[in-house]
Amino acid sequence: MEGSGSRGAARATDPRISCLSRFCKGDVCGFRGLVQIVRFIRLALGYAANPLAAFIAGPILARVLGPEARGELAAATSAVILVTVIFATGLPDSLALTSAKQGTRLTSFLARHRWRIAMASALASGAALLLGATLFGDQPSASSVMVAGALALPLLITIEIARGYSVGTGTFARIQAESYVSNFGRLACIAVLAAAGALTALSAGIVTLVLMLLGGCFLFLRRGRFTLPTRDLVTHSGHGARPEAKDERRVALRYWAGTVATQANARLSQVLILPLSGAAQVGYFAVALSLMQVLSLMAYSLRVFLFRNAARDATGALVARATRLMLPSVILAVGVMELVAEPAIHLLFGPSFNEAIPILRFLLVAVVPMIAAGILGAGLSGAGKQGTFALGEWVAFGVGTLCLVLLAPAHGGVGAALAVLATYITSCGWSLIALSRATGTPLRAFFWVRRSDIQWLMHQLKRRN
Repeated sequence: MEGSGSRGAARATDPRISCLSRFCKGDVCGFRGLVQIVRFIRLALGYAANPLAAFIAGPILARVLGPEARGELAAATSAVILVTVIFATGLPDSLALTSAKQGTRLTSFLARHRWRIAMASALASGAALLLGATLFGDQPSASSVMVAGALALPLLITIEIARGYSVGTGTFARIQAESYVSNFGRLACIAVLAAAGALTALSAGIVTLVLMLLGGCFLFLRRGRFTLPTRDLVTHSGHGARPEAKDERRVALRYWAGTVATQANARLSQVLILPLSGAAQVGYFAVALSLMQVLSLMAYSLRVFLFRNAARDATGALVARATRLMLPSVILAVGVMELVAEPAIHLLFGPSFNEAIPILRFLLVAVVPMIAAGILGAGLSGAGKQGTFALGEWVAFGVGTLCLVLLAPAHGGVGAALAVLATYITSCGWSLIALSRATGTPLRAFFWVRRSDIQWLMHQLKRRN
């Protein structure tokens, strides 16, 4: 499990974008090109460590804990992540931007904002304790994990800020190390606890928090700078224009607003299902969600590639082409997963999670608008429309929350899955219309693969070979 407070700025400064754009343009070849590809794969694996480790740990947790305890764990850990993102209040994104442009040091930033960080940490800890008492009062394991999370939140917020600094300075090897330790270390500890018969929702939650803190220590190392160039990777406030210093805080707050809404859309369902429908329904939902996330990985590299290149594409043609090419493959993958959903649940999680099957089917349908929203949102952010993107995420959050409150009490995890579907349809529709208006691209240009798309794709493949 990894924090997400600086994800907005990370999208705009990820070195994989530079690597991919240079490779697609044919600027690197031979041994040098091979080195760049290897570095890109290393970074991609670092970012994929969280969903990959979660996918492997999922069957272990499900079979040992059962639906109710698995649900308590999912609800509590999701709540801790949400509180961390909310109360970081844009500090990680602000540091990422200022360190990339002005060379701000981490220690001086922490010293300058020490009272703000202390206040945010105190409020975050109080909010975690309040959530544990109000939402999870009848669930002792979830309440205990929230208490542990409240104690760890000051350090977790500081780690989020350090991650923002690593993003801004290009020290992505630190982020890799942090991701590997926190996620695969958690997986190893869960496996050991399961083998020893000591795996419970509380022990799994404590292990998750401890490994997050241990992994975060790598963000404070002095060495570990990644060697890809980081110049010209500062967030753009328009097509090819850098923000002035006075605008950097505003841009960072826009990214933070979008990040909070995005994380709320992804995780609030697991938090609210517990008081609305019970812990078992959260367990079914968490199992289905872990399989849904496998499909979302297929579009991740394309999305981060678009964040840089969309800023240079005033016509929106690149994002439109990416959407046209990606959607057919996503729909095909969703169709295959729909066919194997039932046997996959039985094989991986056992018959006690049969109720996760209809939840998974609705979540798989939601994958299509989710990936489309990710691509279109990348285009909006890359084109300097961070505020528009954030507003759309909040609109989608409102729609999803309303559907969740109305549907979850009567329909449990299925109602939550329908709320997720409504959330991503709203987000996709908003981003589609906003990007079409911002770039003047007709709506029909985002659908139906053209012959020129196939010719372009074949040309790119030939150039890479």
